Amino acid sequence: MTQQLWKSAVCMAMISGVNSTVSAQSRLEGTVFDSLRTSGPLRGATVMLVEANRYASTDLRGRFHFDSVPDGAWSLAILHPILDSLDLQLPQRRVEVRGRKLTVSIFTPSVSTVYRAICSADRDADAGVLFGTVRAVEGGAPVPSATVHTSWTEFVLGGAGNSSRAVADSARSNTSGMYVLCDVPLQTELDVSATVGGQRTGLARVLVGDEGIARRDLTVSLTDSAAGAAGAPGRSRITGQILNDMRQPLAAALVITLDGADTVRTDEQGRFALDRVAAGTRTLEVRAIGSAPRTVVVDVPVSAAVDTAIQVSRAVQKLARYTVKSTAPDRSLMARSGFADRQRLGLGAFATQKQLAVHNYPTVAVALQSMRGVSLEIDASGRPLPMLRGGDSGRCIPTFIVDNMVMEVDGASPSPSVQKPFTDIEALVLTQQLLGIEVYSGATVPPELDRNPLKGCGVVVIWTR
Repeated sequence: MTQQLWKSAVCMAMISGVNSTVSAQSRLEGTVFDSLRTSGPLRGATVMLVEANRYASTDLRGRFHFDSVPDGAWSLAILHPILDSLDLQLPQRRVEVRGRKLTVSIFTPSVSTVYRAICSADRDADAGVLFGTVRAVEGGAPVPSATVHTSWTEFVLGGAGNSSRAVADSARSNTSGMYVLCDVPLQTELDVSATVGGQRTGLARVLVGDEGIARRDLTVSLTDSAAGAAGAPGRSRITGQILNDMRQPLAAALVITLDGADTVRTDEQGRFALDRVAAGTRTLEVRAIGSAPRTVVVDVPVSAAVDTAIQVSRAVQKLARYTVKSTAPDRSLMARSGFADRQRLGLGAFATQKQLAVHNYPTVAVALQSMRGVSLEIDASGRPLPMLRGGDSGRCIPTFIVDNMVMEVDGASPSPSVQKPFTDIEALVLTQQLLGIEVYSGATVPPELDRNPLKGCGVVVIWTR
C-alpha cells in the first residue's frame, strides 16, 4: 500500500469512528421535584453525572440536561442546601441511556419518609422531628452521650376552661454526636439545651415549621468552668451591631441572653457588648419598639470574643379597612375613659391635643414639665425623669399610665440599678401622637386611675392617638 493510500485509509477509519461515537451519544434531561418543603420543582439543585464527573443546575422549573451522553448505564446524584441543612443524602439514581434522548423525574423523599427513617415510626400530622449534632466548642469534635433537653408549653382545651402545662422531653447523642427528638409539636417554640459531664450549653430556641423537620446543632464547652453552673460568670465576650431592615444602626434596642443572664442596650451606632459569657451555644433575643423580636444562636469560643451583626425587621400590623359615612363621635380610648368628665371636675392638671400642638414640645418629658406639679430630675447620663411632689425627699416617681396601661418606672435611663427606665416611655410615645395628658397628686387621683394606691405618689396619664 502506498503512503498516500495508507493515509486515506487512516482518515476514513477516523471519520468512521467519529460518526459511530456521535451516533451513540444522547441527551439526558429531567426535572427534580421537592417533596420536603415546597411540593414543587426544586430550583438551584446541582445534578451530578457521577461517572463522567459532570454537573448541571436546575432552573426555575427544576429542569436540567446533559448533552452528548454516551449510551450505557449512568448514576445521577442530587445536591441542594435544603438537603445539606437536614444532613440528608439521596441515594444515586441509576439510569440507562439508549437512543437519542432520555427524560427522567427525580423526587426528594417526603417528610413522612424522612420521619419514618429517623424515628422508626409513622408520623402524626401535627408532629415533627428535631435533630442535630452536639459538638465540643474546643475543636469541634462530636460529643457522644450528651443529654439533649427540650421543653415547650402545651395548651389544653376543656369543659372547665383553657389551661396550659409544661411538657419536656430528652434524648441522648450517639457516638457521632447526633441526637433525635421525635414527636415534637409544630409551630411551637422549643427551648433546647445539652448537658454532658456537668457541662451545659445555653438555651437555643427552635421552631419546627409545617414541613415537620428541623435541625439545630449545639456546641458545649468541656473546659470552661462557667459552662458548668447556670449564672456563673464566663471568660468570653459577645459583641455585635443591631441593624434595621434598611441596614441602618438601631439605637436603644434591648439585647438579652435567652437564659436571662445578661441584658444590655445598643448605643447610637447600634453596637452592644455582653461580657462574662460562658462558652458554647448561646442565644440572643433582640427587642426594639416597632420591630419584630428576633432570636439568634451564637457559638461562643472559650476565653475569646465573637462578633455578630443582627438585622431586625419592622413589625407591621395590618388594620381593617373602614368606610366613614358621616362624622362620628369621639371613640378614642381617652374619650371612653371619661377624660372630659374628669377635666370638668378640675381635680388634676390637664392638657388637650389642641393645647399640646400649639407648643410643639420636642419630647414627652418636656411636655410633662409644662404640667402643674411636675418637675424634671436629670440623671448622670443627662436623661430627664418627671417627678411629683411627695415622698421622703420631697419628690417621688409617680405611677405612669399610657393608654390605660401601667408602665412602671424606677429611673431616668437604663443602668445596673434601673431596670424600668423612663426612656422606654419616650421611645414608645412620640409627641406628635399625644392626644391628652392628666396629672394628679396623691390625694386627688380618681378611683378608676388609682392603679397603685400604696405608692402614694400620684399618677401621670398619657393618651395617644
